[in-house]
Amino acid sequence: VGNTTILSLIVFIWIMGWSKNFIRTSSDVEINIVFDNVSGLEFDDEVTIRGLRKGFVKDIVLDRNIIIVKISVDQSADLRKDAEFWLATVDLMGDKKIEIIPGIAKEKLNLDELHSGKFLPDFSTMMATIGSVKDELMAMLDDVKIALTAVNSYLTDEEMKTDLKSSLKNLNVLT
Repeated sequence: VGNTTILSLIVFIWIMGWSKNFIRTSSDVEINIVFDNVSGLEFDDEVTIRGLRKGFVKDIVLDRNIIIVKISVDQSADLRKDAEFWLATVDLMGDKKIEIIPGIAKEKLNLDELHSGKFLPDFSTMMATIGSVKDELMAMLDDVKIALTAVNSYLTDEEMKTDLKSSLKNLNVLT
């Protein structure tokens, strides 16, 4: 019983260390990505390639006015020169991850370069954007309402209908 308990504890610690990235493999490569905004991304957040977990966020550095995210990715990942790096939301709670689209170019990704990352807006970002344009949308709707009222009153005017019918009859007589 004692040996089984100890073995189970070792396996449990090893699995927890692996799942939390405490156990790191030497076959990982480091990639540096520049983002304008990391919007809640944290150390050890996951890095996926087409949805498959292949790495983790190693470090986040503010260098002057840019944010450099250093990620560690499994060396077996076949990343190409045109690879894309997206900061995405994992769930409704706002957890973040970096999603990599590996690319199709013939040349491999240069690991020494600083790569540009893109931000996929999440629900809270979209709501903030909608809130900022709300007043403009309301003013536009008021203008549309005024225009529709004017067109409606013009089209329902009996004198205008009579004049239009008369003009069409005169045009028909001329042709």
